[in-house]
Amino acid sequence: MLYALISAQTVIQKVHRDLKPSATDWHLDAIEWIGEALDYLGYREGFANLTHQTAYTDHRVSMPANLYTLESVAVDGINLVPRSRENPRSRVDYYVLEPYSRMLYLSVEAGTVSICYQGYAVDTQGFPLVPDTIYYREALFWYILAKLIMGGFRHPEFTWTFCDQRWKQYCNSAQNDIAFSSPERAAEIGAGWLNPL
Repeated sequence: MLYALISAQTVIQKVHRDLKPSATDWHLDAIEWIGEALDYLGYREGFANLTHQTAYTDHRVSMPANLYTLESVAVDGINLVPRSRENPRSRVDYYVLEPYSRMLYLSVEAGTVSICYQGYAVDTQGFPLVPDTIYYREALFWYILAKLIMGGFRHPEFTWTFCDQRWKQYCNSAQNDIAFSSPERAAEIGAGWLNPL
C-alpha cells in the first residue's frame, strides 16, 4: 500500500502549537531528529535518487542536506574517486567526504560539481516527506519532544522517560502499519509462512 506523503514541517508545527517551546533554534535540530527517527523506523520508501549540481571554489562544497548515501561525484563531467587510505597520494582526481562538517573536499580547485546521491524526498523548503499516517506523525512528535527534553526543555507533565516510552510505542505501531498495511498484505505474509515453497 502506498501512503500519501506530507512535509515533516507539519509535525514541527504541531510540536510548536502543542508545546510552545521558548527556544527558537530547535527547528533546524528537529529536521535532523526527524531523519534519525525515520532511520530508526526503517523508513526507506521515502528515498529518491537525486542529483545536486552547483558551482564551487576553494576545493570544497556543502553536501545536500537530505543526503543519505553518496553514489558519485563529478566535476565538469569528469568522475572523481573517493580518496583512499591505501593510496593517499593518488594522482587521480578525488574527493573526501567530511561527515561532521557536511563538506565535500575536492582535488579540483573550482568548477561545477555534480553530486549523485540517495536522499530523502523533501518539500520545496527542504523538509523531509513522511508517510501521512497517525502512527508516523505521533512517533515523530514524541521523538522530537524527547530530544527537546534531553536538550533542557522543561515540560510540566512529560519527562524524558515518558516521551521515550511513547516514541517506542508509536515507533512499533508505525513499523507494523507499514509492514501489514492491509488485510491482503497480512494474509500474503501469513501464506508465505504456511507455504514456504
